[in-house]
Order: sequence, then structure tokens, then C-alpha cells
Amino acid sequence: MIRQQNNQDYPAANRTYKDGLFRLVFQRKEDLLSLYNALNGSNYSNPDELEINTLDNVLYLTMKNDVAFLISGTMNLYEHQSTFNPNMPVRGLMYFSKLYEKYIVTNGIDIYTSTPKKLPFPQYFVFYNGTMDEPDRSELKLTDLLDMPSAFISKNFVSGMYCDHAEY
Repeated sequence: MIRQQNNQDYPAANRTYKDGLFRLVFQRKEDLLSLYNALNGSNYSNPDELEINTLDNVLYLTMKNDVAFLISGTMNLYEHQSTFNPNMPVRGLMYFSKLYEKYIVTNGIDIYTSTPKKLPFPQYFVFYNGTMDEPDRSELKLTDLLDMPSAFISKNFVSGMYCDHAEY
């Protein structure tokens, strides 16, 4: 596909190129651990502590994320974007639901019991290097994308989710 800019023909950008490069660069556990340490101010040195659990589109058809892994009780999801997308929290929710489903099945966790089950804490980073002028760091919240009825606004929300337990 050809696009035109300033009366010049240019090939259309291959949007999956940078995305694939990000996955390629961080496919080695040592490099991924280094990135994790840089983002979290931690000092892990054993790459074998890291368990990669990236979603593959072969298993989940249309669900494919860049890099996902478990370390020290934290489920990490790293996405690379060359186009700014304010809806990444929604995509993160969808990715995390599949990652948790995979985690629960893999670890034989029965979520239909009367005892609470502990799951790894989610941590989500999106790396943007597109052409739009964006701040070096910003926080996008799932709750900002929810059309919340005013009756719920005063409730206590945790990470944009609320569960009201009613006894009957």
C-alpha cells in the first residue's frame, strides 16, 4: 500500500514491525528480567525465576499480547505500541482475563470453592514510541473508560472493579 505525504509517495508503515521487534528483543529471559528490574527498581539476577506466559494467537485466536510473565507473585504484561491508544486499559483487562484463565487452569486452581484463592498481582506497562507527542510517562485507568452510574461513584473501587457481596 502506498500513501502520499507532501506530494511524495511512501510505502505504508508496517505496524507489526516494531511490535515484532519488541517481542524479539525481549524473548530472552535475561533481557526481560533486565527490563523488569529497570521498571521496578528491583535487582533480580536469576532469569529462571521468571516464567514467560505470553498469549499466543494460535491458542486464543485473536488474543495475542507482546510479553507476559510471572515473577515474585506478580503477573506482568508488557505491550508495545507505535500508535497511541487510550483504550489500552480495556485491552489489558481482556489480556489479563485470558492470562488468569490460563494460570488457573495450568495450576489446577478451583475457583468454585468456598475458600478464597490467591492470584498473582497484575502489573501492566505499555511502551509507546509513535510519532504523536506524548509525555514520557502517563497513567491510563480502566475506570476512566467506564460509563459509571452515579450511584456507584461513591463505592470503594479497587483497580476499577467492584464486587458487592449480598447474603441471601
